[in-house]
Amino acid sequence: MRRVLRAIVCVTLSTALGGALTGTASASVADKSAKKFCKKALTVGTDVTSGEGTSNEDAAADLERAFKKLAKLAPNKKIKKAAKAIASFYGDIADGDTPDEDLSAEYAEASVTFSTFLVTKCVTDAIPDNIPGLDELPGG
Repeated sequence: MRRVLRAIVCVTLSTALGGALTGTASASVADKSAKKFCKKALTVGTDVTSGEGTSNEDAAADLERAFKKLAKLAPNKKIKKAAKAIASFYGDIADGDTPDEDLSAEYAEASVTFSTFLVTKCVTDAIPDNIPGLDELPGG
């Protein structure tokens, strides 16, 4: 179970980082609700229960709660639906179950939707346009 959870987290993070590294659209977060969502979304996973004696179920329960909160802050219906699907997936793990194939597929699709929004609307807004030496890099 621990390997499954690690693999899931790695896939989610690699999807988000992959989008960031390929230079997806740079969009500014215009409204306050989106900014609030982004601020909270960029901290997901930082407060997950860990350490000796911590189970995958505990960590998954923390992630389930975090994504349920994000769903309430979501700036649009598509992101709300994605956050709820991710929360549901982690909810199954928190309950000691193994998510079924349909929920796993829904999770994969929701992760792409969520991480794409995160990269294009949140991360790019957090990176300054005037990083010294950036134009000196190959391809810059």
